[in-house]
Amino acid sequence: SFFMDFQIDNTAKWIFDHLADEDKKSLSVEDIDYVLDLMCDFYEKMGLLDDEKEEEIDINEEEIFLFICALIKKENIAPHITNEQVQLILDKEYEYGVKNGVYNS
Repeated sequence: SFFMDFQIDNTAKWIFDHLADEDKKSLSVEDIDYVLDLMCDFYEKMGLLDDEKEEEIDINEEEIFLFICALIKKENIAPHITNEQVQLILDKEYEYGVKNGVYNS
């Protein structure tokens, strides 16, 4: 959906802006966007993007992390993204989500 895409673009930009300079050298907004796309794939696969659901969802961060790392390896689109960077992006995405009321901390 347009809203979802818009949200991801904003999130990727925010995450990039909040990275340490060292990480900005090896990660682009596109890389972050790609990781966020894979995160959405995970949510979709788990049926978590269903708008009908109102209840709190427990998200297994370890599962998301492993899912994304495996796909990065498999798809080979951005093989330079390390597992540490995936974790960093997920942490920043969570921080952004809490800040914007997407998640309850």
